[in-house]
Amino acid sequence: MHKSWIKNVIIVILGVVCTVLAVRLWFGAFSLDMFFPSRVAASTAPHLHDEAVSARVITLASLRIQAGDVHFAVRGQLSSHPAWNEAGIAIGQLIEGGVFARSGVADDAFWASLPNAFISVEYNFPMSSTFFRESFATRSGFLSSHFDYFYTLIIAPAHNPYTLDFTFVQGDGFYVFSLNHLALHQSFVEFLDDAAASAPSTPHAPAAITSMVPISEITLSGVRNYLYFLFPSPPAYSPIGGAWVYRDARRIARFFPDNTLEFNAAPAPSVSTAGGDLIHALHIALAIINKDKVHQAQRDAKVNEITLANHYYNAATGRWHFYFNYILSNYVIDTGREGYALSVQVLGDEVVFYRRLMVYFLAEGLYEH
Repeated sequence: MHKSWIKNVIIVILGVVCTVLAVRLWFGAFSLDMFFPSRVAASTAPHLHDEAVSARVITLASLRIQAGDVHFAVRGQLSSHPAWNEAGIAIGQLIEGGVFARSGVADDAFWASLPNAFISVEYNFPMSSTFFRESFATRSGFLSSHFDYFYTLIIAPAHNPYTLDFTFVQGDGFYVFSLNHLALHQSFVEFLDDAAASAPSTPHAPAAITSMVPISEITLSGVRNYLYFLFPSPPAYSPIGGAWVYRDARRIARFFPDNTLEFNAAPAPSVSTAGGDLIHALHIALAIINKDKVHQAQRDAKVNEITLANHYYNAATGRWHFYFNYILSNYVIDTGREGYALSVQVLGDEVVFYRRLMVYFLAEGLYEH
């Protein structure tokens, strides 16, 4: 009797598995995640050396290319741009074998003395020198023994035909490091020459923006896919005032008809409100954004690139506030909603607020030739 019962259970399980595989084979886009979803809690903090998130922090900048009279900036996915690859190789070599040269005041005379050909990496938040150095190479203290943070890095061929100069600008001060490397110097010069010859057209506001995949066109079952990165376990559902609302003991997510997702989490009892580290908090914020993008990709839905528009630390609440805008082909989209398309609040190791305009933008007439 006991063996017969086990046999029946096994037959049922095999039948379910075969049915799932058959449906997946027939419809193609069918996902096993609908039956066995992998849920990742928003409170899960990434390790500071998580390569994917660390790379996202490092590339959360504007990349400027100056080549004679030609200059342009790149925003968004810097890691796919040739200038970032050129700069990344040079930075790694600098940290491994470069030397400190000099420091000074970043006054008007300093900016006027910059060469007419360079690549610069520009952050709108203080980039930790230790975190930056660890992201490229392992020469401990190479940068941090001179400065704690910086906002701009300028890489330029020096007058010495074998040298590249790396200038880190902290605000009112600068620090110059040099790397003597013939091959890199030549590669850098050739890249800047090519950039001047093939510079992109100047971006203008799109003549027309088309929005795609708003919430109003997503089914209720489709919205549930967003819950996997917000809740550690399936939440309860209840429609309230025209919004789709999901909640558990201390988290609530609202999907509004105006195509906005808003998530709030009450802080865990063990969370400290003491001041935290900016880079750590930014890791937490970008981790949940990346999880959101992964789930969209699994649903074959696209999403625009983002850029960090603003941030601040609220000492009264212990929260870091981060505000992001969408980027479309190197153009920052004005969504008209408080100026920001996406905002995240981080407390300790947890995301306690997440709001995103759930719209993907396409455009026509982006460039004028």
